[in-house]
Amino acid sequence: MDTTNLEGRALALWEQDKEENSDIKIKSWDSLNSQHFDPVKFIINDLLPPGVSLLSGKPKQGKSWLVHAMLLMVAAGRNAFGLNVNQSSVLYMALEDSERRLKDRTRILMDSYQISDNDIDGRFYVTTEAKKLGDGLEEQLIELLSDNIVIKFVVIDVLARIRQQRKGNQSVYESDYEVGKRLKDISKTHPDVAFLIVHHNNKGDGDSIDSVSGSHGLTGGVDNALVMMNTGNGIELHINGRDIENSAPIPLSKNKDGMWTLESREKAKSVFNSETRNKVLSAVIDGIETPKDIVEETGLDSKVVEQQLYRLVKIGTLEKPQRGTYVLAKTPS
Repeated sequence: MDTTNLEGRALALWEQDKEENSDIKIKSWDSLNSQHFDPVKFIINDLLPPGVSLLSGKPKQGKSWLVHAMLLMVAAGRNAFGLNVNQSSVLYMALEDSERRLKDRTRILMDSYQISDNDIDGRFYVTTEAKKLGDGLEEQLIELLSDNIVIKFVVIDVLARIRQQRKGNQSVYESDYEVGKRLKDISKTHPDVAFLIVHHNNKGDGDSIDSVSGSHGLTGGVDNALVMMNTGNGIELHINGRDIENSAPIPLSKNKDGMWTLESREKAKSVFNSETRNKVLSAVIDGIETPKDIVEETGLDSKVVEQQLYRLVKIGTLEKPQRGTYVLAKTPS
């Protein structure tokens, strides 16, 4: 008797019975291995995949301007942060704005990025109203996305406007985690849509995850967390994602209009170095010689000032007549 074959058949029957009758749906490796999964289709390549993401930053740091610009770039099919986008229709749920303010802000951004009405016609949608999670928002979004299957990118600005108060028997962690769970339930019905939720950072400093206001349940309940951090290199977008391979921070710089440029990592860093170097050099030209005084004059981080002074000496623009002081070189390069 072929006991090996009998054991294999018995195992197959057991697995089938478990799959049909168990509350926990399990699969054998053969079953999982035989499944075909299409590659993840990012909304912004290598940065924003489908699913639920959180973008957090300090108050008045420009979060709304940043996500607004991202939406317009996706609708217009323009690169964002130097990355290709998959052009699609988008929905901006600007829940802290009036329609007048929303129109004015959109026009400012369109002018700054040279986006025309034709570029986003039929692809950029807005609303200033929504219900709360657990009070009809899930049903609203599922129905809306079912009727408008071309919308692939939804921004909810801000989280505070859609979350319910914590129930009396809930811990803070459970309440925070439920936010992500409810949003991911929507995502399951529309797995090709990216939801980006705007939130606030704590006042204190820390790493990118710890700086997000609330417990770790909030960041743990979403798929990806993008955090605007004010570092020694200026403001950077720090990336924590399950499907995002390149997690290097993206430096954020502004153009002449004061709008985020959405430049690539390399170009934004180059712009930052150029601007900060000019500030340091201008301070020295004005007769300010010590790093401490240059920091006070420019408002730059002390490490940034030290780095720029070192580079300016190395390329021959400045010299050190004595320890701790810097002046223009007699024959600057």
